[in-house]
Amino acid sequence: MVREWQESLREIAATIATVEASLDHDLQNAGNDAIAIEDQPDFDSLLNDLRELASLRAQRGLFSELLGLADALSAEEQRD
Repeated sequence: MVREWQESLREIAATIATVEASLDHDLQNAGNDAIAIEDQPDFDSLLNDLRELASLRAQRGLFSELLGLADALSAEEQRD
């Protein structure tokens, strides 16, 4: 059961990391595009994206902690 939990956590963490990387890339491109065309970026949209990115990073941190706990439980199971 712990192994299934670990696998699920790894899959969720990988999905979060993928979405986070995509959003980070999109934000960088939006800033570069605004500079290149000397236009004002859509600050509301950028702010929402930044909030989403911060949330994703917090979620990734939480899942990393949960995965660490699952690894510790698995190691404990193997010792028993």
